Amino acid sequence: VNNHQSIVQLNKCFEIFDKLSLNYGIEKIKSFGDYYLCVSGLDNENNNDNKNIQSMALSMINEVKNKFYDEASIKLNISI
Repeated sequence: VNNHQSIVQLNKCFEIFDKLSLNYGIEKIKSFGDYYLCVSGLDNENNNDNKNIQSMALSMINEVKNKFYDEASIKLNISI
C-alpha cells in the first residue's frame, strides 16, 4: 500500500467512525494523523455512556473488518 492509498483508507475509516459516533451519541473531539479521539458522557443526559462507547468500539472493529477485509494493511488499536 502506498502513501496515497493509506490516506484514502484512513479517510474512509474516519467517515465510518463519524457516522458511528452520531449513531451512538458519541462526541468526536478531533482526528489527527491516524488517531480518532471521541468521548461519551458530555451531554449528561444519557445514562448509557459506558455501554455506548463500548458498543461504538465494537462497531468500529466490525465495520473496519467488513469494509477492509481484503486489505491487510489496516490495523486497528482501540483504547477506552
